[in-house]
Amino acid sequence: MSNIEKKIEATRFLMAQEDWDLFITVFAESHYAGHQLYHHFQRSHWAYDPKRAARLGDTLPRTYSELDSALATLLKGVAKDNPVKYGNRPLVVPEEIRL
Repeated sequence: MSNIEKKIEATRFLMAQEDWDLFITVFAESHYAGHQLYHHFQRSHWAYDPKRAARLGDTLPRTYSELDSALATLLKGVAKDNPVKYGNRPLVVPEEIRL
């Protein structure tokens, strides 16, 4: 089970415990993946190495895809009448988007 899967499981468990007025969960994987893997993805990066990129180049986009799926899974558990926004602004905002 990946860290993201564990966080989904833990978050779903905690969300079900109460009728929350506010619930916050953090997935920092995108931040760490960006630091550790960006140079394997971005060909123009000074540290790009084609040999390593062949093995690791799709890891960063896969991480973002996994996080998108995690968000979709968690939002399925939110009641339709429960706002996932504050005013007209989304409450869920990714920390970084570099792709």
